Amino acid sequence: MKNIFTFLLLILAVSFAVESKAQSCSHTIPQAVTGPSGSIYHVSADSIIDDPNGSIYYVCPGVSLTVNGSSGCTYYLEDNCTLLIRDHDGDAVYAKGNCTITDSTMQGIIVNMEASSTFNKPLLPSAGVVFNCGTMIYDYSLVGGSAPCSSVTSVLDTEKNSFIAFPNPSTGSIHFNSNTIIQAIEIYDLTGSKVASFNNTKTIDISAYPAGFYQAIVTQNNEISTVKLLKL
Repeated sequence: MKNIFTFLLLILAVSFAVESKAQSCSHTIPQAVTGPSGSIYHVSADSIIDDPNGSIYYVCPGVSLTVNGSSGCTYYLEDNCTLLIRDHDGDAVYAKGNCTITDSTMQGIIVNMEASSTFNKPLLPSAGVVFNCGTMIYDYSLVGGSAPCSSVTSVLDTEKNSFIAFPNPSTGSIHFNSNTIIQAIEIYDLTGSKVASFNNTKTIDISAYPAGFYQAIVTQNNEISTVKLLKL
């Protein structure tokens, strides 16, 4: 009788664990906050990161994020994202549809995703726990009521990448390879917030900016191009 009771308790415990994991299909997207550690980022352009522990990443549609190192981080992926984790310790991933998630480590990871997304863990498949969500629902009430990257992706749709910025990465000045003076250069951080504007120039100074990735929106002859920048 005792063995039967113990067995029933085990079934109940396992059922509760699976149910609690399967409920991870609805999440509130937090506002972007930067700090010395445990920051929250809105990633609106393809990026490579080496992360402080315990950060949260919200990744805009179609963006590719490569993680060289992290620990205890959380990733919220919109549709059509690509996430490659090269080194981590106990991360969690939540993904909408048509995402590609690859964990090339031997560490344990939990992935909640829609069925059209894929998860690969070639080195140690058993260390990846995957739960399928019928629909991954994101609540945007804390970030204005809609996905916090719509204004940035509308610019990326017309991306031409006709400019080269050098040196890039840089610790200070960056020069753009234009034969004429550029009408306007606007600099955005990964949250989609504009941090600076430059007019009628081919050279900008980013020495005062925090280290990290930025996006330059370049206007020349009434055409818009984007250039990704890395400040060291």
